[in-house]
Amino acid sequence: MKNTGNSPAVGVVLMPEIYLATNVRVDPVAEQRKKFDGLRGLPPNVLGYSIFAGATLPPEDMVLSIPRTEIDDALNRKYDMIFPTIIVCVDYNVPFEHDRRHHQTKAAFVLLGPDKVPWRTIFPGSGTIEMSQLRLQPVMLGMTVD
Repeated sequence: MKNTGNSPAVGVVLMPEIYLATNVRVDPVAEQRKKFDGLRGLPPNVLGYSIFAGATLPPEDMVLSIPRTEIDDALNRKYDMIFPTIIVCVDYNVPFEHDRRHHQTKAAFVLLGPDKVPWRTIFPGSGTIEMSQLRLQPVMLGMTVD
């Protein structure tokens, strides 16, 4: 994680979330708003990283999981296709602002299936997919900075 701005960022918190997008629930921007926009009304973060302008934090391993109920729901509704989607929000404050409001940088990525499948779609019930056949693709509409 790199601070590409001109000011230090304090109280930096990285929040990734994974969910199953389907042919009915597709919009990662709506999911981001629902999950992260409420943070803006909270007091400034007192915990989290401080990153000076131009500085980079070392990578950090994170494990994300989809709740079993969400997987069962997708299988029971017999969706035509599923797209495991990761939405990310980096929430931070700028120490020199008088109101210390929350700033957010958001991103979204979709997990795509094997090359041989049309549109690299993951179809429920199609069996096990080897990790080497999966690709993480950025969703351009899910990239926002404020």
